[in-house]
Amino acid sequence: MLSRTFHDQRSHVELITVYEICRILGASLDIDRTFRSALNVLTAHLSLPRAMIVLADAEEADLRVHSTVGLTRQEAERGRWQNGEGVIGHVFATGMPAVVPDVTQAPEFIDRTGAFGAQDERMLAFVVVPLKTDRGVVGVLAAQREVEGGARLSDDQRILTMVATLLAQATSLHEAVRDEHQ
Repeated sequence: MLSRTFHDQRSHVELITVYEICRILGASLDIDRTFRSALNVLTAHLSLPRAMIVLADAEEADLRVHSTVGLTRQEAERGRWQNGEGVIGHVFATGMPAVVPDVTQAPEFIDRTGAFGAQDERMLAFVVVPLKTDRGVVGVLAAQREVEGGARLSDDQRILTMVATLLAQATSLHEAVRDEHQ
């Protein structure tokens, strides 16, 4: 019965999280502001210490941190990857989500920002999902979870995938409006 109650609570939190993020993204086309607000809701509701949105930079032909929660400005500025590089680049290149249950045990994990690596003796997971549109993958959503007790990384992957879909739609709409005004 206890696990059912926890599952019901988690489902309720996820529903509220998706609702709040939909409301935020629907209120403005300014993705610089709305993406940060969406990350604030996501991290607060799901107790995630850090999260970031990484988008493709067409001019530089690489991937760059766009929005963050839980990172300093300097950490965010260091966030650059090549297509296919590390977990971030791999998810971008393949369009498939990835879950790293323990960042200290994953050689494919490249912490360019310096914010997502091992900390003290805590076991930290890294969950990365693609932002997909009809044109393909436009970026990734990545979050960190401290693995303790009953942490279910599959639940995190599911809710992050839902949020990534909303973020991808907002990105497409933002680009369409930008292109129309040029």
